[in-house]
Amino acid sequence: MPESIADTLIYDLFPGYKLSSYQLNEDQLKLELDFVDDAVCPKCGTRVDKRHDTTHRIIKDVTAFGRKVQVDLPVRRIECPYCGTKGVEQVSWLSKDKYSRITKRLSNAIIKDLE
Repeated sequence: MPESIADTLIYDLFPGYKLSSYQLNEDQLKLELDFVDDAVCPKCGTRVDKRHDTTHRIIKDVTAFGRKVQVDLPVRRIECPYCGTKGVEQVSWLSKDKYSRITKRLSNAIIKDLE
């Protein structure tokens, strides 16, 4: 669980993750996240502590403090011991499909700009 105001903010923006590190420069904010909770099976919803492997995705989010936001997101591939499913853990705050490279916030902002 979050321990500080900054941790709470990150946890609210990126549920299930905590801030591992960040870099701030003139035009970009890079966030590196790490897991807080166990993985959840995408089929049966059971919490799973066994990982097949972990990959990293670079995710784009809405602009913050006048800077582009880039998130280095670890994503787990799991093997569920209960239902046998092997697959990529679903990340609730990513846009639509499990392979998305943008957040729902950014997707919604783009749609709003197009209206």
